[in-house]
Amino acid sequence: MTLQPGQLITAPFLLAAAEVKKFEARAGYYLLEVVLDDGHRTYKPPRITDDQLAQIRVLELTPTSLTGRGEGFCFFIEARRIRPVYQCDPHLAVSISQEDPKLLMWHDQAVTRTGG
Repeated sequence: MTLQPGQLITAPFLLAAAEVKKFEARAGYYLLEVVLDDGHRTYKPPRITDDQLAQIRVLELTPTSLTGRGEGFCFFIEARRIRPVYQCDPHLAVSISQEDPKLLMWHDQAVTRTGG
């Protein structure tokens, strides 16, 4: 079995489903670097044997269809992008945002009123 970076896997020796970051065959073992989907994104680099390799199951991803308008998604992505800046300087975050200027005007007034 060959694992590719980006694949989602599960195995009895892993605490949760995991994303493969690196997989290499070494002398006598396999190096498997994964990030667990445990809510903390824990990094694990276990050395596994042939028996453990046989226990790994690759999770099949089902395609997702997106419905509706994309404005909410774009707003969400923009909010995630400027969040670190907002924590340091709210006014700078508002000025660099790529969202609608009218919306940003209301956001700026709300920040000013709350003292944020």
